[in-house]
Amino acid sequence: MNEVRVLAFICVENDVVHSLGEGNYVGDFVIPEEIAVEMPAYPKGLPVPKIELDSGDVVWGCECWWGAIEQVMEKLCGYEFKDVNISDYRNGKNNSQ
Repeated sequence: MNEVRVLAFICVENDVVHSLGEGNYVGDFVIPEEIAVEMPAYPKGLPVPKIELDSGDVVWGCECWWGAIEQVMEKLCGYEFKDVNISDYRNGKNNSQ
């Protein structure tokens, strides 16, 4: 499978996109146990989309919205973008303030 360039984001609030940034969708994988424990609502052992962000972080398709960069940017044209960190969200810190 070829990697696909994507844009991942947490949410859109008040016309602001809480963006995790760009990266590559690299396929579907089982979430490592150390990350899975932080997402108790997600069934363990099932493969999910893995996104390797340009920042070096890895996010999983079940914890964010994501899509091909061009398509996401077309849908969110005119919105303000705010960079956020996935670790903060995993640790219960909401960057929306």
